[in-house]
Amino acid sequence: MADTWFAITDASGNLLSTGTVLDSLQSYADRGLTVITLSGNPAGQLWNPATRTFSPVGAGLNAYSKADWLRRFTPAELAAFRNSADASIVAFRYVFENDSAVIPQGPDVQAVLAHVVAIGMLSAARAAVLGAN
Repeated sequence: MADTWFAITDASGNLLSTGTVLDSLQSYADRGLTVITLSGNPAGQLWNPATRTFSPVGAGLNAYSKADWLRRFTPAELAAFRNSADASIVAFRYVFENDSAVIPQGPDVQAVLAHVVAIGMLSAARAAVLGAN
């Protein structure tokens, strides 16, 4: 018999956890969390907090773990992103922290890379490396 998979989200739909083992449903409700029964193992799929569903990665677009994608950055670039107070970068960090994977060719990544080039934080050549599929 196949395992039943669950997603645990906060009130905004941000994914907190997935797995096949649950505590009591009431314990999640008491903490303001939602338990969603999934159709199967969500590995390799992207979480959408607005619809609270997983979906396959678009054809031809590679998804990477956050750690794998961060390895593309130099230490100085990571520090600049982490320490930036720029509203677009802060918003991207929030999306990044709450997504399950990174799609370098996806609209969120491409938009922030274009922005950091426009404000002089990265060169176009470095942005191309970070945003490569």
